[in-house]
Amino acid sequence: MGALKKFNRKEKLRFEEISYTYLKRFETAHFKKGNSLNGLSMYMRTIRAIYNKAIHQGMVSATIILLKKYKIKSQATAKRAISKDKVKRILDLE
Repeated sequence: MGALKKFNRKEKLRFEEISYTYLKRFETAHFKKGNSLNGLSMYMRTIRAIYNKAIHQGMVSATIILLKKYKIKSQATAKRAISKDKVKRILDLE
């Protein structure tokens, strides 16, 4: 995860270092770069998946549910696909 590595500025990040405050700072830095809410959502879902896997493997205490406090948000994206009608018109071109 390159974005988190760049933000952290060191090679390794311990689970104990990830806190609600840490995630909010990462969020702020993400938006300062002009990045989107959905981009942030992707990073946060990945962090949550890794964190949950660590809980299941006994690497992190299950009593510390980090991402319960931090809500992952996203927004609908604009449709970019062309309509079936336009596809048909293209196929019908000579």
